[in-house]
Order: sequence, then C-alpha cells, then structure tokens
Amino acid sequence: MATLVYVGCGSVKGDVVIFSLDPGTGALTRTGCAEAGGSTSFSALHPSGKYLYLTRNRSHHVAAFARDATTGGLTMLNLVAAAGVDPGIGANPAYLTVDRSGKFLLAANYSGHSVNVFPILPDGKLADLVCTHSAGKNAHSIRLDPGNQFAFVPYLGSDLVAQYRFDETSGQLTPNRPAAVAVGAGEGPRHFDFHPNGKWVYLLTELGCSIYAFNLDAAEGSWAQFQHVSTVPAGYTGRKWAGDIHVAPSGKFLYASNRAHESLVGFAIGPDDGRLTLVEHVPSGGKTPRNFTLTPDGRFLFVANQDEDNLVTFAVDTATGKLTKIATLADLCTSPYFVRVVQL
Repeated sequence: MATLVYVGCGSVKGDVVIFSLDPGTGALTRTGCAEAGGSTSFSALHPSGKYLYLTRNRSHHVAAFARDATTGGLTMLNLVAAAGVDPGIGANPAYLTVDRSGKFLLAANYSGHSVNVFPILPDGKLADLVCTHSAGKNAHSIRLDPGNQFAFVPYLGSDLVAQYRFDETSGQLTPNRPAAVAVGAGEGPRHFDFHPNGKWVYLLTELGCSIYAFNLDAAEGSWAQFQHVSTVPAGYTGRKWAGDIHVAPSGKFLYASNRAHESLVGFAIGPDDGRLTLVEHVPSGGKTPRNFTLTPDGRFLFVANQDEDNLVTFAVDTATGKLTKIATLADLCTSPYFVRVVQL
C-alpha cells in the first residue's frame, strides 16, 4: 500500500506539495504540487480516499479536490463560501472534518465565530451549506466522536468547547446538554484528539500551553475533566502559543507542539486511567511548529514549521515514545501550515 504525505502552504497560490513515503526509512520523495488558488491552512480527507478538502482561509472559502488513485495528484472540483456570524467579516475557515458517512463536511471558522455544515455530493463536490451555528468566539476546530453522533468545537475566544448533537441524515447540529464544557479563563482551547479506545479525549489550549484530559461519555456526548498538565517545561517564562495535538495510533503516547517554545512534547498515556506522564521535550527543528502528524503505524512523525519553511521528520521509538530527528526538508514552500499522511 502506497503512502503519500501532503503539505499545505500559506503561499499566494496555496501550494499543496505531495511526497511519497518510504515506510521503512521515513524518507520523502517529492512527486508533485497542486495549487489551491490561495493560502490553505487545513485539510480533511473523505472516508473513500477519493477526495481532499482544503480551507482557503484568506479568501474565506472551502475547496473540494479529487485525488488521483495512482499518483495522489489533486484536481479542483469546486469552491464554496464559508459563512460567519457577521456577513461583513470574512469567516476565515481554520479546520475541516468529514463525517464518517462521507455525506457532510464540517468547518470551523475562526474570524466568523461559527461552524458550517456542507453536504458532499456523490461526485465529491460541495453543495451549499445546510447548517450554521455559533456558541462563542473564534471557533478553532471541529471533530465528531467515533460514533458520529456528536460534534465538539473549541471556541478559543470564549474558553469553552461547545457540545453538539449531529444528525448524520440532515447534517444539522443542535446544542447538547450540557451545551459546553469550560476551561480556565484565557487559556484558549484550540485542537483536541480522541484516544483509540473511545474513552478519553485530550484538549490542547493555545494560550495556556496546556492539555486537559477528559472522560468521554459516548452515550451522552459529554466530557468530564480528570487531569490538566502543561505542555512547556517547568519554569518556562516565554510566550505561550501551542499548536497541535495527536494521540499515537497505539494509544500509548500523546504529542503536542509549542510554537513560541519551538518544541514537541511527548507524554505516556496510562493504560488504565488515561492519565498523562511527561516523557520529554524536543526541539521541533524550526520556527513555529504549527501542525504535525504521525504515520498510521506510529513509527514516524512529521512536523511543519511555519516560519522556517521546512518539514522535519522524526523517528518514533514505539516502546518509549521518544523522538529522534532524522531528516529536514528545507525551503519546502512558503509557510507550511499543515501536513497530512494518506494511504492509497
């Protein structure tokens, strides 16, 4: 099975650079480049693998692309406008996710303070939105629970995570009970990830540089906090500006990025209680590690350093969770915003 790595950039053309991955060594070979038509800050893959969806954050649109089954090359299908609370202010879509049925694309709009739901047509194109909702300021991400019944949205400017019920037939979002879970004032919730066992969820705060660990009630779609830890070393006094968070495919480890500290932090996850124990902090290999991802087997981690214009590859010790830098792709593109691994 071939594996590709996509890197989306904040360039004027919205370059998406495509690499093939050597699964044995982690080496990347550039195979192509597509243009999204404007700065692209995030992506979402359709469950079929046939389509890739990108945010054009500066032009306030979401774009649909068809993926070539052999090369992974991208061909634009169509564009739809993201909608914010105030029509006079650009929505600035920051995050996308496709529901498990493959029928809907959900977008979180940072400047628009909203979430949108777009139907996905049989040919992969996006139809006009069917739902818009807002529960606070600066919606920064949106993801659905493993059961595809509930959606969760961190609102960075309101220090809460909205909890919605999701109707996979109509695409409608309705506030759950409770409608939100709060974090500490000024912490700014950003991204989160689910544990493979479906019991725990880990939330990264951008301005607090911290991780909240929650128990996930799969039946009710609600979170209950059980731990709160820092992502920066004790005694750090610099700017707090966390970027991204991912649980390793094995469920044994969790990683997060610190942009101002320019580091990756790793934690071991307790197998019985989900609690986090610090493993290490390592330099990210560049300035502003905005986004990163792991390969499906958990053996390699790729980090996009936005203000270094590079992509750094780390080997992952799957027994200890420790990271070792093994390669750097310099001058990759202007402002690499996201990195995504896709298996053909």
